[in-house]
Amino acid sequence: MGELEELPSGPPAALELLLVRYEESTTSQKRLEIYNLGRDVDAADGCVVRVYSNGNTKPYRTHAIETLPAGASVRLCTTQSPDPLCLLSLGSSSFNGNDAIVVSCGDEIQDSLGRVGEDPGKGWADGSLRTWDASLVRCGRERDTDPSDEVLLSGSWAALEFEAPNAEIARACSALGLGGALSF
Repeated sequence: MGELEELPSGPPAALELLLVRYEESTTSQKRLEIYNLGRDVDAADGCVVRVYSNGNTKPYRTHAIETLPAGASVRLCTTQSPDPLCLLSLGSSSFNGNDAIVVSCGDEIQDSLGRVGEDPGKGWADGSLRTWDASLVRCGRERDTDPSDEVLLSGSWAALEFEAPNAEIARACSALGLGGALSF
C-alpha cells in the first residue's frame, strides 16, 4: 500500500496587494509601487491599478499586473521616469495629485489612495501630508479597501523620497508613531 499524499491544511493564501510608494511630481515623472503581501499573482487573478481622474467614477486608465510573486513588489512609472526598476509603464503623465488610485484583483479592492468620485482641487491633504507634488511611503501593512472613504494620509503615510532606504523609512514611521515600516 502506497503512502498517502499530505494535503495542505487551511484555506489557500489570499491575494493581498498594498500600495507602498507614491510619487506625483511637478514634472511628468510619476511612480507607484505595489507590494504583494499574499499569494503569488498571475494573469488569471485580473489584478489591475486603476486611475480615476478629476473626480470621475469611471477609470481614466487601467494598468494590468500580470504576475507578482508573494513577497515581491512591482513599480509602475511614466515613460519619463528614469527608474531602472520600473517593470510596468503608466504611459505618459497618467495621474495628478487629485486622481484616485485603486488596486484591485477581479472585483475585490486590494488598496486605494484618494477618493473615487471626489475632485479635491489640487489633491488631498491631511496635516502636513499631501498627494500633489509629493513623494509618499506607506508605514505598515494596513490597506484602504474602501476607495470612497475619507482620505487619511497621516494615519499610514510618511513624506519621504521614493527611493528612501528601509532604515530611513523605519525611523520616519516610528517617529510619526506609526510603528515600523514594511520591509520592501
